[in-house]
Amino acid sequence: VAAIVRHFTQSGHQRLAWVGSDYPASFFVDRQAGFLKGCLEQGIEVRGENIFASAGELERDANLHKLLKRGITGVLCANDVVALHVAALAQKQGLRIPEDFGIAGFDAGEKRLPGGQVLTSYDPGLAELGRSAVFVAMQRLKDPGAPRLIHLREGRLQEGASTVPD
Repeated sequence: VAAIVRHFTQSGHQRLAWVGSDYPASFFVDRQAGFLKGCLEQGIEVRGENIFASAGELERDANLHKLLKRGITGVLCANDVVALHVAALAQKQGLRIPEDFGIAGFDAGEKRLPGGQVLTSYDPGLAELGRSAVFVAMQRLKDPGAPRLIHLREGRLQEGASTVPD
């Protein structure tokens, strides 16, 4: 997630908001921590009023126009589904992505937003992770006493048109 924050700042964004997910999973906590870490590394001020537990909370508690008035130029979402929800909310409020604010997701599962823009997202390499998990499981079945295997996989940022206007 810190890589997405870097991408936002390299694209000129200075104030960011975080939108989490309604789905309770520990990895969403890790992703929010990555957002905070990325902001600290890039010198971006983080305010509690710009962190939302979910798109539903964002919709209930603060419309996107309020974020823009606070100087928010980019919204980083816990996953691509949340990004789609926020993009739909923006469209409903008459806002344009990325002209009014940029948006990015995580998982690289959704490619296009309601306005047709390709979503900027982080691809954690889920297929590669799955193959590694099967490999490790097969090795463990062959030799349960073998030393622990660690397979590291690097993800990659997939730049779309949702973070910077053309």
